[in-house]
Amino acid sequence: MFHNFSKDHPETQIELSVTNNEKIIQKLQERKIDIGVVEGKILSSKIYLDDIAEDEIVIIASADNPITKKKYLNPFDLRTQPLIMPEKGSGIREFIDDFLNNFKIDPKEMKISMTAGNAELIVRMVQSGMGVSLVSKWSVLNAIKDGSIKLLNLSDKKMIRKFYLATLDKEPSNIIVKTFKEFLKEYKFFIPS
Repeated sequence: MFHNFSKDHPETQIELSVTNNEKIIQKLQERKIDIGVVEGKILSSKIYLDDIAEDEIVIIASADNPITKKKYLNPFDLRTQPLIMPEKGSGIREFIDDFLNNFKIDPKEMKISMTAGNAELIVRMVQSGMGVSLVSKWSVLNAIKDGSIKLLNLSDKKMIRKFYLATLDKEPSNIIVKTFKEFLKEYKFFIPS
């Protein structure tokens, strides 16, 4: 993706940083970055959001976890398992907290065994049998293919979150930022099946 943009615009320099939503919004407001990609809605009237992609959130367990034998989970089954959570301030953590609240499950009732700021680390911890987690399906594709991770089914309904481009200005005045924003809006992201 970035290769295509750089090839078409060799005069530009892209600085890529991966961090949580809170830090992205803070850097935007401090004008340290021109554009950010955030997960989930941002509650700020000073930030403009453009919908660019969807992502499926899945519940995962190691292949040898007995809970994988259940055809469908009850949301309360999650309370019996050690839970590996993403860091606070991340969009996926907000998504998980909302998910639990929708089922009237207080996150304080969960057995949170670990909090991590990296999706790859969370997947590795689940693979090693340290607990279950909710993650982006993108982050767990290889582990599903190699059989070390199993998806847990809660219901037939998929859990979908959205990604947005975040900017301070509805239309950036810098032509390169505007061009990059349009490039990202037109890029075709895929949802793994």
